[in-house]
Amino acid sequence: MKHFAFGFALLGCTALACGSDDSGGSSTPGGCQANPYSCAADQTCWPNAAGNALECLPANATKPAGSSCVNLAGTADCGAGMFCFPNAATPQTGTCSPFCQGTSCAGGAACATVKIINTAIQVNVCMPGGGTGGAGGTGGAGGSDAGSGAAAGTGATAGAGGSSDAGAGD
Repeated sequence: MKHFAFGFALLGCTALACGSDDSGGSSTPGGCQANPYSCAADQTCWPNAAGNALECLPANATKPAGSSCVNLAGTADCGAGMFCFPNAATPQTGTCSPFCQGTSCAGGAACATVKIINTAIQVNVCMPGGGTGGAGGTGGAGGSDAGSGAAAGTGATAGAGGSSDAGAGD
């Protein structure tokens, strides 16, 4: 099994990722690499078995948006119209996320350009979990007897946002 390496950055659309081409299924630049929306309803745009181009491959119907996925060349592990957005720490795994155009996605998530390292392949994908941070904590109890007060409570840490740039190798 060939895993592929990713890097990602929060960018707008590029000529490669947002072009318009209706020759879906091609394993050469163009086809779904230029337009990931050009695949059939039961397919998704995914790296081919050689890992050197994107092509329309059968989608995994059991993997909707938000599902965990494995980045394997030649085997799509996400549902139709989605890509496996790589985890920064372990890019061989990720989260199924829809393709995007422009700078934002449904739910306020950012549209990020995912690039497969050592290739010219890049595609725009919604960053998973790009919503808001977590809630703050509560304060502690007040003092009860003369001379000693109870310790103040601490707030909870807010949820983390997305990274603006990361790269990873095999």
